[in-house]
Amino acid sequence: MLESNEIQLYRNVYISVDGVDGAGKTTCIELLKKSFEGMGFEVETISEFNGTALGKELKKLFLGDAELPGESKLNGLVEMLLVFAARAQSFLENKDKFFITPATGGKIFLLDRFYASTAVYQVMGKDVPSHLMNLLRSYTTGMWDVDYSIFIDCDAVSAAKRIQIRKHLAAGGSLQDDIPPMSQEEQNLLFANTLQFKTYFKSQGTKTLTINNSENQVLTHEVATQYAQSIIDLFSFFGLAGEPMQAAPTTEAVEALTETVQS
Repeated sequence: MLESNEIQLYRNVYISVDGVDGAGKTTCIELLKKSFEGMGFEVETISEFNGTALGKELKKLFLGDAELPGESKLNGLVEMLLVFAARAQSFLENKDKFFITPATGGKIFLLDRFYASTAVYQVMGKDVPSHLMNLLRSYTTGMWDVDYSIFIDCDAVSAAKRIQIRKHLAAGGSLQDDIPPMSQEEQNLLFANTLQFKTYFKSQGTKTLTINNSENQVLTHEVATQYAQSIIDLFSFFGLAGEPMQAAPTTEAVEALTETVQS
């Protein structure tokens, strides 16, 4: 087996990272990024909601930081439309990263959430028809998909604690304070979303990886590096990486590799 510093990516590869709110996706993405970079790969992160000005404004609606008129609330359909608006804008502003093959080699792109979160939160969680998601998907991203999906598995209790700490600190509080617990209604929803993520990823086949990041099994840099190596090994198996080449493969070869890894 080739050492990681002897392996070249033959095109850009895309890895989505999904999980329930509070699972620790941001921390895991940072650890994976450092691990891949330590192996000699170029890595970039893309966030639909944090990566564009429009996405940041739409995120406020989800978090309740933006006021809606009267007692208006977002239903599942409206949420999905907002998600795809943010996704479409992200694709528009990052089209060179999604659709242009580099002259030599490739980068690893880590996506903070993608279709898995839409399927769980809006389709499974709020009964939006899946065919509507696929329709919006075809219009916004042309059914483009990632090469690999990572599920950050975290129990609802650990996730709830992290969410409450995050809210408390954002409001100007301190870790030394008594942090109020999450409401029962919010806990119930979080528990349901946690089970829905597990169910979704169990149905997704072999192009997925589950990483546990619960309070009793927090992801470390050492473990993240092991996961990163296993992902590179998989890309090598599917022909997306291997011995360094003087030039990138032809467009036809890249398309064939893409069809293979996503099938």
